[in-house]
Amino acid sequence: MNRRRFSLQLLGVALGSRIGIAPGSAAARAAIARIGFVAPQGRSLPLFDAFRQGLAELGYADGRNIVIEARFAAGHFDRFPELFAELVSLEMNVIAVTGAVTARAAMKAVRDIPIVFAVVVDPVADHVVTNMERPGGNLTGTTSFDPQQAEKQLRLLIEVLPAIKRVAILGDAGVSPALLNASEAQARAMGLEALPLRITATNPPLQDVFGTLRQRRCEALIVLEEPVVGVLADSIA
Repeated sequence: MNRRRFSLQLLGVALGSRIGIAPGSAAARAAIARIGFVAPQGRSLPLFDAFRQGLAELGYADGRNIVIEARFAAGHFDRFPELFAELVSLEMNVIAVTGAVTARAAMKAVRDIPIVFAVVVDPVADHVVTNMERPGGNLTGTTSFDPQQAEKQLRLLIEVLPAIKRVAILGDAGVSPALLNASEAQARAMGLEALPLRITATNPPLQDVFGTLRQRRCEALIVLEEPVVGVLADSIA
């Protein structure tokens, strides 16, 4: 299973404990919880479906015993204040967000509604929470950092391209470089020349990226699981 999909399923599961209404209970029949969902990507990616699946596994079904209000920035991060203002005005019981950029925007815009985040590599380094064990405030969530991810990705790449010598690693300049640094260090440990690249997901300069890849004669590109991924997918689609 794709790790990002799994993270979103976990987000749905984690969110269930924040709803505060047991499915099938008298309270559930009397009041339907309203859940906000905000993602930096567009609706075309399957992450929202994974989120809904995580909730469904707990017995929460959109339109039956909960209502989900989903908002998608589609790479236009300047829309975050507007999207969160809409959800606040709709009086959500809880808001789910994906990615550190979205979580930070939620911190600024939402004060009195619980926020649950997922797909954040390092919540502390990304200034989402001050402490992993005791996040405080109205935010909580899960980290998506896997210390073995870089090695697995690079071993798969070498299996496909045994003669590879240079690999570019593309990360998001708007989040912690923890995943990029781990991937770069692992690539060098495996005898590869690594070219780390960080771009801004809001307006990704794709032509510059691919121009650099050609100039440096990189033979492969690893795109990290950061907000830039969904924005690039929307740009290419």
